[in-house]
Amino acid sequence: MCIRDSFNTWLPHFWEGCEITVYYDPDTPAVHVGEGSQLSLPNILWVTQDMTMKECEEAFNAGHKVGIQYNNWGNKGDYFHSFPGNNSAMHLSAKDFQEFFEKKLANQNIKFVPKKVKRHSDIDADYIMDARGAPELPHKDYKEFEYNICNAALVAQCPTDYNLHNYTLAEAMPNGWIFGIPLRNRITYGYIHNKDITDKSIIEDELKEFIDKKGLKHKRMNYIKFRSYRRNLNWPTERVAFIGNASYFCEPLEATAIELQCNITDKTLGIWTVQEEDPGKAMSIRNDCNQWYTKWTDEAECIIMMHYCAYNKNYQTKFWEEARARASKCLF
Repeated sequence: MCIRDSFNTWLPHFWEGCEITVYYDPDTPAVHVGEGSQLSLPNILWVTQDMTMKECEEAFNAGHKVGIQYNNWGNKGDYFHSFPGNNSAMHLSAKDFQEFFEKKLANQNIKFVPKKVKRHSDIDADYIMDARGAPELPHKDYKEFEYNICNAALVAQCPTDYNLHNYTLAEAMPNGWIFGIPLRNRITYGYIHNKDITDKSIIEDELKEFIDKKGLKHKRMNYIKFRSYRRNLNWPTERVAFIGNASYFCEPLEATAIELQCNITDKTLGIWTVQEEDPGKAMSIRNDCNQWYTKWTDEAECIIMMHYCAYNKNYQTKFWEEARARASKCLF
């Protein structure tokens, strides 16, 4: 995305006074993953788009997320992680979300240009938000997380007639864990695991059995390989910021990705606003933001590994032995 001229912290405040162009590669299909948020997203949609949760439900199949239900973790039984107070996060259809905002933004003076961008120098713009997706690793500008054990997911969508529950499910399994994200017309289950430890056929059998026990039918399963990483500098220059999978990816145990992108967007627009008035001050803010980003993403890895640290009385498998060993190295 390229932004020209003056702008403010929130997009609707500066759309009227600047040009925004979204470049997209027509030959690269969108990756419709990331359907659970933390607390920031509903508030951002309210402030920037004046959208209530009811409107989000109708627009992109969203629903309330009041916490995370952890089953079979550790040795003290199941537990529910509730968000504080009456606050609610959101589940949403990533595909519907993208299509909704593509149409809405196209009607708000934002240009969509089908073009594969290889270098930032190919774009004539004052500011660039790079969302070109996951990098090819290893890469000199990225750090791969050292301790994360999971590197693959087998995902299945199960049609439903209603929202089965208002929380994200995270259920430990013999060879990893399964997430469950409910929407109004389906629930998505994904078996997160290590492809180098457990064969895909075993993961598929366990996920099918898990779904069968719930009395549901699933569509064709989707197998996804991934690596966990962050950028060394998320704001490398005064005119460039990275977002989405171009910035960061980690296993989705705590819904860190969407929360981080909300923060990156806010900080980026703040930096660029100051850049127009005081480049020296903007450089200082950018350096602070890069330090914040490094700390935030490294701490996210530690928080995820905390889940694997305790002895799991339910499963004594190679996956859990390796996961606990990595967690101990990460945290101690």
